[in-house]
Amino acid sequence: MDAMIDLAENWLNIQRIKLQVYADNEPGISLYEKFRFEIEGTHRNHAFRDGLYVDSYTMARLRS
Repeated sequence: MDAMIDLAENWLNIQRIKLQVYADNEPGISLYEKFRFEIEGTHRNHAFRDGLYVDSYTMARLRS
């Protein structure tokens, strides 16, 4: 994750990195928050998984 952020921000001059994560993926959300990603929105019933519709979050990190 460190290498990806370094490449994006310091070499490619990317201002915004965005991702989607299932809303029930607490370890993933925690990891992304540790790297200063913030939840920007919720996609309700976004994906069909294990016979049920599940929500996902859009998370983004803006270069400071």
